[in-house]
Amino acid sequence: MRHFYIFFSKTGDLAKKKTYPALFGLYRNKLLPEPLQIVGYARSNIQLDDFKKRISSKLKVESDQDKSTLKNFLEFCTYVKGDYENPEAYKNLSQKVEQLEADALKTSSKEGGQKCRIFYMALPPSVFAPAATGCQEHLYVKDGINRLVVEKPFGRDLDSSKELSKALASHWKEEEVKFILKFN
Repeated sequence: MRHFYIFFSKTGDLAKKKTYPALFGLYRNKLLPEPLQIVGYARSNIQLDDFKKRISSKLKVESDQDKSTLKNFLEFCTYVKGDYENPEAYKNLSQKVEQLEADALKTSSKEGGQKCRIFYMALPPSVFAPAATGCQEHLYVKDGINRLVVEKPFGRDLDSSKELSKALASHWKEEEVKFILKFN
């Protein structure tokens, strides 16, 4: 199985303090499958090297082995800049993911397998629906597994929550959508 984790998040505190440290911990403990690619996607205009410095700034590295593991982990991480409401941005993201996937298969010892894409959204509720639509229309794999993980408060109130649920349901099957509530 080929795994792509596509993270829609601001490139700030949440990503560097929570999301990427959790992913690094899973990777360090060999709990993430391979081949693996982790693609950060946000509106911020930053270079890949700066992105990697930013996400690794809060990762705990205590030994030479951890340093080597971190270096390997960062090889699987990339970043694509794009707007959440622009279909052309999703086409660009799709092209990048397809290229990364082809490259990963060339270097993987595992042959073929089913595609698995996980879209993890740590976004403001105002862009959940357009981001979910963009993913479904341009990145969804028809011959594989797709998951949409929605993090954060889901709407401002009951009415906005119902509206978001309806928007997601128009593009995603119920079993493909997962919700994560964060408590500080």
